Amino acid sequence: MRHTIVAAAVALALAACVDGGPLLQNRAPTGPVSAYIPCQSESIFTTQVPTEQGYAYPGWQVGTQFTAEDSLLITKFRFYKATGETGPHTAKLYTVGGTLVASAGFGGETASGWQSTTLVSPVLIPPGEYVVTVNTNTYQAKSGGYFAFNGSIQRTSLKATGGRYGQPINSYPVNGSSSAFFVDVTICPRL
Repeated sequence: MRHTIVAAAVALALAACVDGGPLLQNRAPTGPVSAYIPCQSESIFTTQVPTEQGYAYPGWQVGTQFTAEDSLLITKFRFYKATGETGPHTAKLYTVGGTLVASAGFGGETASGWQSTTLVSPVLIPPGEYVVTVNTNTYQAKSGGYFAFNGSIQRTSLKATGGRYGQPINSYPVNGSSSAFFVDVTICPRL
């Protein structure tokens, strides 16, 4: 019975995130759930913007290392696109050990600024350390020394601890960095 309740709770939380609604007050539960599940989406960098818009990083995989302090439902990938950066782009989510968990391509990108892609099948991850990355083709937006100066970024259920970079494109970025590369996830916390 516990598995049925957990599955129903995840389905309800997923529906709330995908629909963008803060609460599921008007939805009928799909299983034996006694309460509705709130879903208040959050991301690591929110509306922040990088200080360096055209740092040359052609042919690299850059990203953000973060800790999920609870089980999280990842619904979107995001990255800040530098002016002059060319596409296409694919975001990848790895465990900190380098195991690929999920990936998704970006469509309809604008010339610069925040880009996002909604996952067709959102990913439920357990507590642990992860790295979210995106490929760079020409330029990357970043804030050099961001984590050295500011420390980690703490949100409700996740904590960003540093940047990651490496070559070639589409490989796990093995190098750590104090720079923030503004690669992000959107989550539904505390399932």
